[in-house]
Amino acid sequence: MEFGDYHFDHFLQGHKMQLEAAGIPPDLWGSLYSKLMQQTFDAGNYFRILCEQTDDGPKWCVFATKDLDPLDEYNIFLVDHAWTFQPQHARAQLEEFPQLVERLKSLFNIEADEDCHESGDENEVTSDEQEKIKVEQQLKASYNDSTSLPRQESVDARLCYVVNEHKSVIDKILQKMWSHIQTYSIRYKQELDEESMPLWYVMDELGARISHSDTPNVKVVPLYFIPHKIAYSVIFLIKGVADGEVICRDFTDHSISREHPEWRRFLMLPYLDDDFLSMDRFQREPPGEQFFLVRFYSIGFMEVIDLNIEMKIVLKKILGFDLYVVSKPSENMMSSGRTLDEIPSDYAQGLAADVIQNRDFSGPLRIFADELQLINNLKTVKYVEVCDWRNADVIWLRKHFHDYAQACKENPGVLINQFPYESCLTVKDLLSAIIMNQEDSKNGLSWYQCFLHNVLAVFMINDKKRFVFSGLDNTWIIKPWNLARGMDMHVSNDLRQIVRLMESGPKIACKYIERPVLFRRVDNNCMVKFDIRFIVFVTQVRPLRAFVYNNFWTRFAINEFSLDRLDDVDTHFTVFNYDNNEKILQMNCIDFIDQLEKTYVSIKWATIESKIRKVLQEKEVIPTLLEFNFMPDCERACRCYPDFADTVFQTLFLGEVNVDKVTEI
Repeated sequence: MEFGDYHFDHFLQGHKMQLEAAGIPPDLWGSLYSKLMQQTFDAGNYFRILCEQTDDGPKWCVFATKDLDPLDEYNIFLVDHAWTFQPQHARAQLEEFPQLVERLKSLFNIEADEDCHESGDENEVTSDEQEKIKVEQQLKASYNDSTSLPRQESVDARLCYVVNEHKSVIDKILQKMWSHIQTYSIRYKQELDEESMPLWYVMDELGARISHSDTPNVKVVPLYFIPHKIAYSVIFLIKGVADGEVICRDFTDHSISREHPEWRRFLMLPYLDDDFLSMDRFQREPPGEQFFLVRFYSIGFMEVIDLNIEMKIVLKKILGFDLYVVSKPSENMMSSGRTLDEIPSDYAQGLAADVIQNRDFSGPLRIFADELQLINNLKTVKYVEVCDWRNADVIWLRKHFHDYAQACKENPGVLINQFPYESCLTVKDLLSAIIMNQEDSKNGLSWYQCFLHNVLAVFMINDKKRFVFSGLDNTWIIKPWNLARGMDMHVSNDLRQIVRLMESGPKIACKYIERPVLFRRVDNNCMVKFDIRFIVFVTQVRPLRAFVYNNFWTRFAINEFSLDRLDDVDTHFTVFNYDNNEKILQMNCIDFIDQLEKTYVSIKWATIESKIRKVLQEKEVIPTLLEFNFMPDCERACRCYPDFADTVFQTLFLGEVNVDKVTEI
């Protein structure tokens, strides 16, 4: 059972962790390997799709056409994916491929064709070749001039194309898809970036028609096949299936439901009608100490084993590309910020304070760093890089630092670009937990961010009641717990979407500001959203002393602000410098202030700036604060303000406070 140079051993080397995580029995691995290598989509020989017309519309199911034994090694089946996408690109793809729209209309029962029925005679069992001919005939009849779909569909798909253009069809697809799509993520790098973001997909007609059951007889899991760089879904039996029996899977078979079985009713919301308004309000339970220290999340990455060097060389020769897909979430991604910081004793801190007070700055500043973005922009500050932090004046790290006790002992005069437990502010779910502990419980969830993986039931019941009965806006921005730059962020007023987004990783929900102050872009004349970034320098903690950099920089959305299309990233987000610099409107703070005051005669910047500084020095985090960023990207700051990098180091490490550049708060 070998196919070319890619042997079964190679398959196991690259996919064993996926197979085990998915629960696929080892006895089926050989057959799965064979079907993947030969592209055998033979589910149509074992199952058929039935469409029953009811008063509520068409009802679909998939049933077996013969007795099937879960121990039979051949009873494992591939399902192709009709559409794989990232939500922020979904609308553009649907607008580009009208035939995809028609296919999804059929899959999602949107304006379903009256003639939609079970394919073939009731007792007919069609072969793959017959099904392929049927699909080609349907495509040819409906699309004589259309381009092909972005990806070839499998021959198991029973298509029911209907050409019926309507302006709202795409909106309906984007709304209904959250009851049909699945997700996985692939990582080829240690650091998370746009390529590592969750992918969502729709299974082909056979996979998408499989019904839900709390007592399923099959399991359907995604599998990323390395040689093809494509993911497929895999159907395998978890109990015997009789001829004519409907096959069912559990729609909520994922890590969230296993961690919180009491949430099952809420997790089924995307698939069942349930308004929850009859349920009693939930009491919030503040997270305990363990939440802050040993929290690990199952994010559902489609991760393949990190191969040894020899196997990498072999597979590169066979596959023709480098293979580096991590075998497990890295410590930095999954638990950074949750390691207990080691704090020196008060006595050791006192000794270190004396050393710092008597530092000698006659020579260049010795810097130990793992991140050079800011350091490379130093112009006035003289420095040298050192390889051992024990010989450094400054430790400048992009990753979290924890062992302050060791640093104090072995290099008492060193200054670090972090302070103990800073992660409680910069890691979103930790900040959310702290705010939850401080908030008066009688108010329930307020406008601040809440961590959905802890309070989903509270969020869904309490807040739905609040907004339904009060008539308030119910639009939320959903953010991943450990990312920035707009990655994997969504704006939604649909609870079904919010629930499903949790499957792609832990999420924070913040009340969306539905009536923001807008700014007129000079390049396109649109009134757009904007945000302002201030930099705060904390020079000491006890007693607290901090400064704010007097210059700030602005970020603008592109499109005219509207709540009509919440999926439009160019309307609702402001970060574009990582994917398309042409979208950026560069404006220094002086010009921004001038134009803002001309647009809104009632606004005086001095008053606004005073309020911002007041927010930054409040003892308690207040609900209007969105987030703190750990090691924010400063490339734009260095470009707009050439003295920025020097100001950072002069203020933080050299004690050179220039009141023309920073203001103490």
